Amino acid sequence: EATTAALRDAILQYHFEYGRWPVEDDQDDRADFAENNYEVVERLLIDHGENYKNIPFIYIEDYDTDDNTGAIVDPWGDPYEIEFKFDENTVTVDSVNTD
Repeated sequence: EATTAALRDAILQYHFEYGRWPVEDDQDDRADFAENNYEVVERLLIDHGENYKNIPFIYIEDYDTDDNTGAIVDPWGDPYEIEFKFDENTVTVDSVNTD
């Protein structure tokens, strides 16, 4: 799906630019953002303090979002799952509704 690819690409671009993932520094070997991906997404926005170069990795208005959490959601209204495997230096983005 286009949204999962776009989110993954934006996260990878952030990682390339800053040399770190767009998450809190105190993570274990893995981190999963299944319920609310906004914690990751907000760092990709141009006006977030962690994005101090003000690079527009994504434009939130291009996506459907949850009105309460700000999370980017799939066509069924469920947040996209973002999983980091820090020990493998990888990230995956998926929809719970993907077959």
